[in-house]
Amino acid sequence: MTSFGALAHVPPPGERRIAVRVTPDALRHVRRGHPWVFDQSIVSASFAGSAGDLAVVFDDRRDFAAIGLFDPGSPMRLRLLHHGKARNIDADFWADHLRRSVTVRQPLVEASTGVLAVGATTGYRVVNGENDGWPGLIVDRYDRVLVVKLYTPAWFPHLASVLQALVEELAPTGIVLRLARNVASGETFGLVDGQVVFGQATEPVLFTENGLTFEAHVLSGQKT
Repeated sequence: MTSFGALAHVPPPGERRIAVRVTPDALRHVRRGHPWVFDQSIVSASFAGSAGDLAVVFDDRRDFAAIGLFDPGSPMRLRLLHHGKARNIDADFWADHLRRSVTVRQPLVEASTGVLAVGATTGYRVVNGENDGWPGLIVDRYDRVLVVKLYTPAWFPHLASVLQALVEELAPTGIVLRLARNVASGETFGLVDGQVVFGQATEPVLFTENGLTFEAHVLSGQKT
């Protein structure tokens, strides 16, 4: 298990799960795989949670429908990670979740092992938020440096688990944390935009797309 010293003051996820019931219309959207549940769609919640608490959506028969991150400061109150059959959100989940995203991008790299390799294209988006089942989180690759951007504070309690999965699956030399404005203006537990949270990273970072070389300012660039 990798130690991420920069995350020393970030609280771990809460042990309790919030049981949530939603409107019939919202439940239909959830079962179709929609990534969000809006605040006005929530009928009841078992307790008032904190950002990043895991919340389980149940139907009227108390059957599992989905699980996601509770986001009390956003109209998108639940950011859903998994739909269908019940599953624990643990190290195996994060590893599987990331591996699916990596596999989709595999044709872009020469290696088939999942390890970052020098090839014709070494710069691309590894995780594309809601499209990959990671609502409010982006991971971009620039050669052997990864940039993780958070668009909601609900990811803070799970950041260590996400970073661990990235290190194990992609073996980067450095990971940089970027924070959206709404996240940076709130409680960040000592983390700042552009902070290196694993390994080393300096800028600019050179990367290639289809054999052409580009550079990225991973610490201070306007965009990821």
